[in-house]
Amino acid sequence: RVIDVLKDNLDADLLNQGGLNIHTSLKIQFQKFAIQAMYQGLIDISNRQKRPIQPLGRVSQLELAQIITRSLIQNSHDEYFLTLQVNYWKTKNFQNLFFTEKNPVYPIYALVSSVNHNEISVFLGKNKEGRVTIDENSVSLRKLSVGDIVSVIILEENSDFFHIRVVPQIKTQSAFISLDPTTFAINTYLGGIANNRGDFDRAYSAKRQLGSSFKPFVYGAGLESGALTVITPCDDIPVVITDPWTGKRWKPMNYTNTFSGTISVKRALAYSINTCAVKVLEQIGIDKVISFAQRLGISSHIPKNLTAALGTSQISLIEAVNAYSVWANQKGNFEPVSFIKSVLSSDHQEVLTIQKTSRQIFSYEVAYIINYLLQSVVESGTAQKALSLNRQSAGKTGTTNNTIDAWYIGYTPQILAGVWVGNDDNTSLGEGETGGRAALPIWIYYMKKILPYFPAVTFEPPPNIVYSQIRNLSYGHISKGNDLEGIYEPFIAGTEPK
Repeated sequence: RVIDVLKDNLDADLLNQGGLNIHTSLKIQFQKFAIQAMYQGLIDISNRQKRPIQPLGRVSQLELAQIITRSLIQNSHDEYFLTLQVNYWKTKNFQNLFFTEKNPVYPIYALVSSVNHNEISVFLGKNKEGRVTIDENSVSLRKLSVGDIVSVIILEENSDFFHIRVVPQIKTQSAFISLDPTTFAINTYLGGIANNRGDFDRAYSAKRQLGSSFKPFVYGAGLESGALTVITPCDDIPVVITDPWTGKRWKPMNYTNTFSGTISVKRALAYSINTCAVKVLEQIGIDKVISFAQRLGISSHIPKNLTAALGTSQISLIEAVNAYSVWANQKGNFEPVSFIKSVLSSDHQEVLTIQKTSRQIFSYEVAYIINYLLQSVVESGTAQKALSLNRQSAGKTGTTNNTIDAWYIGYTPQILAGVWVGNDDNTSLGEGETGGRAALPIWIYYMKKILPYFPAVTFEPPPNIVYSQIRNLSYGHISKGNDLEGIYEPFIAGTEPK
């Protein structure tokens, strides 16, 4: 992606002469955390969907002996893993068989070197052996033979060998971006996992349905227009609606195929209730939603029909995280996200500086109420797993029909991260692989690693926000507290109940 930005902004001759010094906001350690998180999440999906462990290729016992011998005479440090290239069994080019990788943070290729009734050993590199125990549940492992090429992750090291886990071949893809929402500077960027499928950038170039991660745009437009507050009621009941833009009749359903009756807007977003999102869009009109989304940087096409409320628009991850950053920075400010700070020539002359243009697109108060609603998704809705971080955060899960796409975009006041998970061929991820199950764990794994770098802070309300005590609410709510005493909810001053 860095190269693409340079091609768009620099003269070809300057690029070709080389020697450029590129200064970015990317953080190497954060990148490693994201790689670990992504692989862990995708491996978990493979295991949940019971995808078998199959050899990625095979070498003969003679070739295995040549490989091990070759590794022992190579000039390399013992602490380095010598990871096999993915296509080595095709080329049989033993001169270029290995590349060094210190402390790999992703699955590495290994060769099965011995198999007995309760243990498999694999060759990992120079003086490095990995072992995995075969138990009664290891059906796929029992089918492996000496010379098989497998994918493994390192669990821990003891004095003689590494404990490993043999993992299924990962066929599902993912994209990941994290950034500082106060500066819009990207610190982590992954367009996918490396698996010999080319360098397609799924974070920027792939446009996928956003699912319920689009609902905050609907509710945000409703809040901005004055049509909604956090306690506005919505009837979550079966209904057949005639789409005013297409004329077609349609019966929106919830993911669980159940209905909750009359609920608040807060509960509707927290539990990702489809019927309410559709009714809000119908009430305020699609034009307000499109305008709201476009001001947040969404340039992809949004269809003029009721299904837009459920995220049928095809949107890139980079668009989505850019938009969510406007809420996360708590000021309603927008500017395009970027990761290039400056580019210097070989003689240290500045040849490119990314110009930032920040503008406020809606009020602090609207941003705060949207944040509050998205916090309820974490506190008691579809993203409750994020409570394990013990940090105040907000976000939204997203799942498309037949679990083809899974999303989670979430943030604290200092860091925002977005995850997309899906298959390149648009097939299903598998039963139950929702945004909360397939994407959210990747986000949590990453955030657990990086949050120690940041002090704990909370979302602070601007002066024009008032909290009103709500008593005797006649419909369901999700706030904590004693119903007899009432609950406190935030309102933009002037919109609170009288």
